[in-house]
Amino acid sequence: VTVTDDVCVQSVQVDGFRINTTRFSFSKTGKYSITALDSNQNATTLTFQIDKKVPKIIKKKKGKGYLLKFFDASGIKKVTVNGKNAGKRKAVIKKKGNYTVKVTDKMGNTKKIKLKVK
Repeated sequence: VTVTDDVCVQSVQVDGFRINTTRFSFSKTGKYSITALDSNQNATTLTFQIDKKVPKIIKKKKGKGYLLKFFDASGIKKVTVNGKNAGKRKAVIKKKGNYTVKVTDKMGNTKKIKLKVK
């Protein structure tokens, strides 16, 4: 991130803490807020989130098949079972066959598992 201004950047705060640079980077998962103040006392705030964690898939045996539940802090964007859309919170797989389950969260992180129902 580079903070610039047409006149002069007076101060920069990241998550409420003043920093002594106008160039920095973020790599850890989390929510961040950057506030820049120029010499005319105009403030601009940018808030964003970094999420590198893949969604969780909880698999429970249900008869001969499976009950799958999906979780992620940023929310689930899409779930597919063998390429077809499935529910965003849970899915039940009970027909005989091989399955590929793909879960994508709202930040674009994806988790994929393979299952076999006999």
